[in-house]
This record gives sequence, C-alpha cells and structure tokens, in this order.
Amino acid sequence: MKRLLCCALSALLLFTGCDLNSDQKEKELFLKQEHLYGVCYIAWEEVMQHGEEQDEEKIAELIKNLGAKSARVWMRANDFMTSPTELIEENVIRMRNILRTLKENGIAVIGMNGRSFNHYQAGSSEAPLRTDESFGEYISDYSTTWYTLVDAFPEIDYWEIGNEPNNKRQYYYIEDGVYKTAPMSFQQMADVFTEELYYASQAIRMANRNAQTILGGITESEGLGLGEYTNAEFLQAVYDNIFSDEYPSLDPDDYFDCLAWHPYTWKFDEDYFVEKNQEIYDVVLRNEKKDKKVFLTEFGWSDSRKTQEEVASYVTRIYQTIEKRMPYVQSACIFRLFNDAAERGWIGEDEARGYHMATFGLFADPVKYDRWEDYYLDIENDDKKIILTQGAPKPAAYAYQAQAGGSGSLELLMKK
Repeated sequence: MKRLLCCALSALLLFTGCDLNSDQKEKELFLKQEHLYGVCYIAWEEVMQHGEEQDEEKIAELIKNLGAKSARVWMRANDFMTSPTELIEENVIRMRNILRTLKENGIAVIGMNGRSFNHYQAGSSEAPLRTDESFGEYISDYSTTWYTLVDAFPEIDYWEIGNEPNNKRQYYYIEDGVYKTAPMSFQQMADVFTEELYYASQAIRMANRNAQTILGGITESEGLGLGEYTNAEFLQAVYDNIFSDEYPSLDPDDYFDCLAWHPYTWKFDEDYFVEKNQEIYDVVLRNEKKDKKVFLTEFGWSDSRKTQEEVASYVTRIYQTIEKRMPYVQSACIFRLFNDAAERGWIGEDEARGYHMATFGLFADPVKYDRWEDYYLDIENDDKKIILTQGAPKPAAYAYQAQAGGSGSLELLMKK
C-alpha cells in the first residue's frame, strides 16, 4: 500500500511539475504581445462598397509596411449570408481572398461580427429580451448564424463576439403584428450578451477548433472611465450572470477565451489610461483568478479639433504605454486604416459630427466621391479646409510605422 501511495505521490509531483513548466511557458507566451500592433480594417466597405474597388493585395502590403501584426476585420453576417444557413457565395469567395492577402503578409486576423438574423429583420444587432418567449428561437438562430459564418472563413484566428454590446442597444418586440424597438436597460444588455457569448463561443469552437473567442469590444458612452456606467461595471454584470447558476455554464471559459474593450479618449494621458484600463482588467483577475488576453479592438483619434501632429504624438505614446505598462494587452487595433468620406452620407446634416466620424484614418480615403470631400481643417490657420490627396499617409501613419518598426512605402494607394 505504501509503495502504491509513494508511486502515486511521485506521479502527482511529476504531473504537477509538468503543469508548472506548462504554466510558465504559457505565461511567457502571454507576455510576448506578438500581435500588439493592430489596425481596424473595414475591408468589405473599403474594398467593395464605396464605388471604386480597391486592390486588396496593395492594402495588405500597406498594412505590413506599417509594421502591423494584426487586423480587426468587420465580418458582419449579413454581408455574407441571407439567412442563418445560407451564404452569398460570391461575397464569401471575395472576402476569403482579402483574408488570404492578410495572412500571406503575416497579419493575424480578428474577425468581428455584431449582426445576426431574426424572423423579422435580417442582419441586425437587435434582440428580444432574455425574458421574452421568442428568445429561445432568437438564440438558436444566433448560434446557427455564427456556425455558418465561422465555417465559411477558416482563415480567421480570433472571432470577436459582438461590437459595443453595451452601447445603447435596442431590443425588439412585436405589438399588433408590428416590429417595434426600445432601448435595453443596463441589466437587460448584460443578460442578452451573456447568453450570446455562450452560444456564439460553442458554435465557433464547433466550426473551427483552432479559433479563439473574444468577448466583443465593450465601450463607455463618453470615453474611457466616463459615462452612465463603466466597462468594469458592465463586465462585472456579465460575470455575475455566469456565476448565478441561471445561465448555461458556471465556467467563464465557456463564454470567451479573451476579452476586448474600446478605450477611446479625447486626448492622451498615460497615467489615466493605464489606471482606467487596469480597473477593467482587475474585474477579470478578481473573478477568474487568472490572466486572460485582452484585445483593444478600437481606439484612436479623429482630426476634429486637433492638429494632425497631435494625433501622431498620441499614436506613438499610446503604443509605448501599452508595451511598457500593460502586458495583458495582446493586440491594440487603432481605428481605423483609412478615412471614410462617405461616413458623412449617413451622419446627415451635422457637418461637425460628419467630419469627426470621417477622419479617424491613418490614411486619407483612397476613394474619391462626387458628393463628399476628404479634407482636413487646419485649426492653426482659421480652420482652413485642406483637401487630402487620395490614399495619402497622414502624420499618424508615419508615427505608427516608426513605433511599430515597420518599413517600406506608405504611398502604395496614393493618387499622385
């Protein structure tokens, strides 16, 4: 008996030792930040939807020249599907070619989908409340949508489940046969999103066992650490749901492998940025008692009320800060690769907001529109309007390249 106990103890010690070595290796890998330099690439719009078709080969080379190692790509289900089970084959083929160009240039792909299908409206982020009798039907369609989407795109390394699911999300209901919507409360958003995380993660893993799942980028309505409620509070509400025994699993790993949030700031204060992001990450540590990878899947600055040199300095400083003080961040995807002058089309008559939304890019819009101009307002020269050259790199692009250690031309799409 003693011999058996000794053998068992020796085996246990050996096994434990292996675990320690494995844990150490995992920790070392965790700290590498190998995909840290990322960009938001809204490929379907930028290559296909805004008039001229762009050269995806050149765009992928441009991203590589920047020094980027990851790209967050919008993969909205309704761009590639007509129902939870039916694909638009020509769109899938074209998108797979775009993804191929990224992979061939050494870019890890984060695919983000915040859309699904319900029996009343296609390609929407709206959902019934978890307490509604139609929720079971909705979540079934939601799960099937994810499986079909992921199965169609095996090139994608990470799948981000949802986009800003705590940002004024709407629920739908049917009244007298009419489809209506209303704002969800804080708790209602957390309840629906918790369910979605579980069923999307299970579907993603069934379709591609090598892909990792990301809790979709949560946000704060007035910027990092500001607004009616914080990311930390919303994330805690999701954990509270998971541990309540009222959801499909008590294990957070069944809901997400990694997490994402959007730390937008008007300017850049290093200490504030580190402190407020740490407050969110501390929620993970308290609830899971372990590290998890974090992806900052959107952040950045438009040209609105700032000089382009200011924006460039923020780009340099934010990446320096993340590298030096935020080792849990595996990828930080700046929003966005290109200006999008056509944003003004859906903003409407609010010129100031249209300018703000259209000018987040590292590069000028490579597409020229008859209706909308891509311009910069020089705040140091009485807001003089300066028309930007199509596809030209802005100072922020050069700052990004220098910080990321990239090389090569940034003028591949510039119309000379």
